[in-house]
Amino acid sequence: MGLSILVTVAFIGSLVEGQKDVQKAKSLYKGVRLGSISHYHPLTKNARGTCHMFPEPPSGKNGVWGSVALPNVGGNTFANGKTCGMCIEAIATHTNPKGGVPGPNKKEYPPKGKVLRLFVNNACADCYYKNQLDVSVKPYNQKGLFKTWWRAVDCNPGKAGVQIIFDDASSVHYIGVQPRNMPMPAIKTEYWHRNAKKWFNLKWKAGFFQIKTSQIPGKWPKNLIKPPLKLRITSLKGEKKIINAMKIIKGRKPVPVKPKVQFKRMTAPPKKGTCKNVPVKKKKRCGNKGTGQFACKLLKCCYSAKGKGPKCYKKVKK
Repeated sequence: MGLSILVTVAFIGSLVEGQKDVQKAKSLYKGVRLGSISHYHPLTKNARGTCHMFPEPPSGKNGVWGSVALPNVGGNTFANGKTCGMCIEAIATHTNPKGGVPGPNKKEYPPKGKVLRLFVNNACADCYYKNQLDVSVKPYNQKGLFKTWWRAVDCNPGKAGVQIIFDDASSVHYIGVQPRNMPMPAIKTEYWHRNAKKWFNLKWKAGFFQIKTSQIPGKWPKNLIKPPLKLRITSLKGEKKIINAMKIIKGRKPVPVKPKVQFKRMTAPPKKGTCKNVPVKKKKRCGNKGTGQFACKLLKCCYSAKGKGPKCYKKVKK
C-alpha cells in the first residue's frame, strides 16, 4: 500500500472517529442518565485539567457548583475532548450505586436531592463506573460514590460574548486557541491566513486548537501568524461564527475580539407552566414510562406518585 493511500486512510479514519465523538457528546443532552458522583482534587494553575479551562469562563461559574471530569475510559463520555466546556445538571442521593452507604462522614456528602450544575473541565482516567461524574472539590477530603441522575444542559455565558484565550507559548510561529464562554462546547476552530488566502483547520490538543507556521504554505515571513486573527468557530450544535482576535495575550486572559458574538442554545429553554391541579386528561408524559422523581426534576417536569395518569408529566399553561 502506497504512502499516500495510508495517509488518506488515516485521515478518513480520524474524521470518522471525530464524528463519533461529536455524536457521543450530543447524546448527553438526550434524556437523563443514571450514574454516580465521586470526588477528586481541586484544579489549580499547576493542575488545570485536560480541558485547560481553569480559571473558568463565566459559563463555567454562573450557577455552577463545581468542575467535573468525565471518564475517558469505559463508556468514554468525555468523548475525546468534545465535551470540554459543557455544563451538566445532576441530582445526587446519599446512597452508593450498589445500595450501600458511601462513607461515615455525612458532612462530606454532596447536597441531597438538589439540582447541581457542573462544568466539564477534565477527563478521568480511572472512572470505570457507568456514567460516573468525578467532581473537583475543595478541600479535597470527600470520599465515597453517590448514586446520581444527570444530563447535559446549556451553560449560562451571561451577557458576555464568546471569549478567546491563547496558549502561553503562542507567537507569530505557533498559536493555541481556546474558544470559551459558550452555551456548549466548541468542536472546531479554523484560521484564515491572509497571505495563503485559505482556511486552516486547527487540531485540538491539550485544551487548545493549534497550528504552526510549518503547516502554512509559503516562505518566511509570509507564513507568519500575525494578528488580528480571523477565526471561524463551530459549536457542538453545528453553528458557525467568525470573529477576529485582535491580539495575542499571554497569561490565559481573554483577548479583545470583534465583533461580539454568541451561539444559540443546544436545547430549547424549559417551558413555563404549572404543576398544580392538572386534570388527568391534560397530563402529557414527560420522559419515558419509568421516569422517576429525580429524573423528572432534571427534565423540568411535574411529578406525582399518586393519582391517575403518568407520574412524570409536562407542565401546563396557567
